[in-house]
Amino acid sequence: MLAHLTESTTCGASRQMKTFIVSTTLLSLVYILILFALRETLQGPPLVPTLEIHPSQERSTDIRPPQDGDIEIRPQQERITDILPPQEKFTDILPPQDADIEIRSQQETITEIRPPQEGNTKIRQPQESSSEIHSLPGTSAKDTKPAWTFGDLAPSSSWQFDAQALKEVRDITVKLNLKEGLQRNRVGNFTKSKKDKIPKIGHHDTCALVGNGGVILGSQCGEEIDSNDFVIRIDVPVIHGHENDVGKRTDMVITNMKTVKRMHESSHFENRSQDVYENRMKSLSGAYLVADKSVLQEIEEVAETYRLSLIVLHRTERIRTGTGAIASEIAKMNGLPRMHGLPSTGLITVLMSTIFCDHTHMYGFFPFTTDAKNNSIPYHYYPGDYVNPPLHHTTGSHNMDREYDFFRDLHRRGILKMHVGPSGE
Repeated sequence: MLAHLTESTTCGASRQMKTFIVSTTLLSLVYILILFALRETLQGPPLVPTLEIHPSQERSTDIRPPQDGDIEIRPQQERITDILPPQEKFTDILPPQDADIEIRSQQETITEIRPPQEGNTKIRQPQESSSEIHSLPGTSAKDTKPAWTFGDLAPSSSWQFDAQALKEVRDITVKLNLKEGLQRNRVGNFTKSKKDKIPKIGHHDTCALVGNGGVILGSQCGEEIDSNDFVIRIDVPVIHGHENDVGKRTDMVITNMKTVKRMHESSHFENRSQDVYENRMKSLSGAYLVADKSVLQEIEEVAETYRLSLIVLHRTERIRTGTGAIASEIAKMNGLPRMHGLPSTGLITVLMSTIFCDHTHMYGFFPFTTDAKNNSIPYHYYPGDYVNPPLHHTTGSHNMDREYDFFRDLHRRGILKMHVGPSGE
């Protein structure tokens, strides 16, 4: 009985031991599988297969062109743009289309002629013409009336022509004796003929004297100036681009010696684009050119260089030096101070016009570089003339302030009419 119990106990213990060993083994396997699964989860799929097929696959595009099968293995071709031609980057601003290159080429051409778009005005900006250099705030040479204020500098607003006052002045200015003081010559490209007589200046009802002062910018006086019977300009000015303000017609140009010498020097420039006077002179074709006799040789050479035919009225010394005495006589008659020094070209022009013009209108005569409110006014309405504004309005032997007061007095007395500001004023 005891032996049977002992055998039963031993068998039971043996079965328990086997069960424990099997259980332990199974748990160990489960634990190993769990560890293996965790390892796979944390480290991702093994890289060995990829490395065996494409070594350094992830950076292959940096060192070699794509190989067969390469695109299939790399996920979604994330860096395919690294090896495509640069033109594909245009897809940022233009969707891909057929003949894409041709379309973009046309687009670049169009941007050269269309108005500047936002963001590219610093790259492509229309250049200003020489006629726009003196545009000022509140002014425009074409459309807008100037915003200058002249105050006490303006001529009298109440004006009425006085024929008797003009006669009194003319009785003095005829002493200039233009018939002898202006000697007529033809120079340049023309055919000499006994029948080819030089026309006389004649006598005119209305004359426009056009000065070069910047005050004429934006005045819109062009048509008004051209409506006169005779148009006189000073010192070979620029007309093209300023027709709305200064008109188109020219019947006479009165120059000083410095202008002729600059023009003569300019005509010899090898680089013809630097010569600012050739086009100016051609625009004055058919007009009288009044200049000092001392520069007649320079004028002849200029006319030959430019292939122009000019009618030159060269002033004798009597007109150049005698004008000051005549101006002083007129000033004294009107109770003004005596005129000192040599007269300016503008003063000579005004006194000459009283001889052969019945109604004289002055435009662009304003020697000041600021208005009554200290707004800047260009000394000349056109650039490139190499003339600096006068210092204290006195240029060498000229007194521009005194001459301006002299003109305003002639205006006040109804001998001539000054126009300072917009057309119609």
